[in-house]
Amino acid sequence: MCSKLVATISSFGKITFVKAILLMALAGCTNGGYSPIGESLESNIELVQGADTSRNILVVAHRSCWRLAAENSIKSIEECIRIGVDMVEIDARRTLDGHLVLMHDETVDRTTNGSGLASELTLAEITALKLRAGEGGPEALVTDEHVPTLEEALSVANGKILINIDTKGDQEQVRNESLVLVEKLDMAGQILIKMVLTSPEGYDLKGSSFFGQVSFMPIIFEREGNLSTMIKSFSSVDTYGFEIIYKTEQQLSEACALLIADDSRCWVNTFWDRFAPGHSDEVALLDPDAHWGHLVNLGVDMFQTDSPTALISYLQSKGLHQP
Repeated sequence: MCSKLVATISSFGKITFVKAILLMALAGCTNGGYSPIGESLESNIELVQGADTSRNILVVAHRSCWRLAAENSIKSIEECIRIGVDMVEIDARRTLDGHLVLMHDETVDRTTNGSGLASELTLAEITALKLRAGEGGPEALVTDEHVPTLEEALSVANGKILINIDTKGDQEQVRNESLVLVEKLDMAGQILIKMVLTSPEGYDLKGSSFFGQVSFMPIIFEREGNLSTMIKSFSSVDTYGFEIIYKTEQQLSEACALLIADDSRCWVNTFWDRFAPGHSDEVALLDPDAHWGHLVNLGVDMFQTDSPTALISYLQSKGLHQP
C-alpha cells in the first residue's frame, strides 16, 4: 500500500516532496507517525499547501547534527529528529567491496580513529572504525559510534525526517546504488538528490535512474550567469527547488521570488560565508535578525546550516517554523 501511495503522491506536483511524508503518516506508512515539520499533521499539510511558502521555512542539517553527536553518525541523525530538523544532509560513498557508508571525505582520517582512503577499505574494516566527536579532527575525542552504512542511516530516518543524500566519489554509481536501498525501504517520498547543473541540457536527467523516482534539486552558481535565467531553463523539468550559490543579493532575491511564485523552494547554505556572503551561521548566531532574518526577507525558505538548534529556535520565535 505504501509504495502505491508514494507513486500516486509523486504525480501531484512540485510541492509534493514535503507533503509526501505527511500524507504517508496519515496513511500509517511511517514509523511512529513523526512529522518533520511539527506534531499536528493536519495543520502541517495546510501550511505546506498554502501559497505563502515563506511562512514555512525548512531547516536542513549539514552533515547531520554534528554539534550534538559525531558527524554522519546514527546518533547525529537521531538528534536531528529529536530537535525537529526538517531534513538531514548525509554523505554516501562506496567501500572497496562495493557497499555504501556515510563518509564525507575521501579518507577516514578526520572523522574516525583510522586512516586511509574509504574506497580502499572493506565494509568490515570501515564499520569497525569509531567516529570522532563533532566534526572530527585529530584532537576530537573518539566516541563509541561506528561508521554507519547508508542502509542503517535510512532505516533510522524512515518515516521520521526528510533526507538529502549527497553522493561522493563516483556520483552516478552511488546515486544508482542509493536508489536501490531507497526503493528497498520504500522511502522515495523522503529523499532529495541534488546536483550542480546550470541547465537541463547539461545532463540526461530522463535517462538517470533517480529522476522521477525521488525529488530533484539543481545547484546553480551566480558565477555561471544570471540565476533567474538558469531557473527558467528548467521550466519543463520537475524540480523541488534550487540550491543557490549567490554573489549579489539582488540576484538572490529575484531568483527566490521566481521560485516562490512557482511553489518551489529557495535553498541557501549558511554554514560557510562563501555560500552566504556576510550572512553565515557564525555571524547569524550573534545577530539572527540581521542575517538569518535578512535572508528570509530576501525570500530564502530553506536553510542548510551547521547550527540547526539555534536556527530552529530563532525561526520559531518569529512564527516561521512549526514547534
